[in-house]
Amino acid sequence: MSARPTSPLLPFINAQEMRQLHPATFGTPTATELAAIALGDSVKVCTGGERFWVTVAEATESTLTGTVDNELVCSDAHGLRYGDTISFPRECVYDIIPVTRMGTSTTTPQKQLPADPDVMNDDRADWAAAAIDAFIDATGADREDALSDLLSDLMHLCDRVDDLGNFKEQLERARGHYEAETASGLSWEAYQAYLNDPASRPEGMSDQDWNSYCPSFDEWKRGKWHPPAATIAIGTEEEAV
Repeated sequence: MSARPTSPLLPFINAQEMRQLHPATFGTPTATELAAIALGDSVKVCTGGERFWVTVAEATESTLTGTVDNELVCSDAHGLRYGDTISFPRECVYDIIPVTRMGTSTTTPQKQLPADPDVMNDDRADWAAAAIDAFIDATGADREDALSDLLSDLMHLCDRVDDLGNFKEQLERARGHYEAETASGLSWEAYQAYLNDPASRPEGMSDQDWNSYCPSFDEWKRGKWHPPAATIAIGTEEEAV
């Protein structure tokens, strides 16, 4: 596969220049580490507002070529996809994982993740990662401080923008979303079984009414839905019971 040219409108971010602009908060590989990048190493770069990993396949004194090694969330912005071959200057490298560290006992063990009932939590994490990376690019914040800094700035934003709501209330709402999105047993299959169980619907409610008033998957997971009063057709009128 030939290397895809970088769009002149979306150049790779020069990590070394970012470090010079924000020396106290922006860490990058040293010149020695950049020069030592070898075939098979994994390096992180940034373009189009997204940071991602690339496995190095070719290396010259100034340029690296490799394949995009993770799924991307901002493809509409930069036009890249997982598996694409790209080339970029060495100074654009944000981080390096040498091939000698991959697949060995020195790597970080795979985390035991919470339940993922609707198989969407990887996507949700990717969306959040894109927001964090964009915040780091905009502010130069150190990655260790980026989340707390972003949350603090969101508090200031809520102070100034009414339609976002109260920050504490939104944080509690977010906790509820997270609990629902990681709750074991709340799978799509369990939701379908709930809908098909006659005991789930209010007594006297017809199939048509149940199809109209039954909870969405999201409402069911969060426990935010309450059964409406059953309706019984009497002639051409309906009355709540």
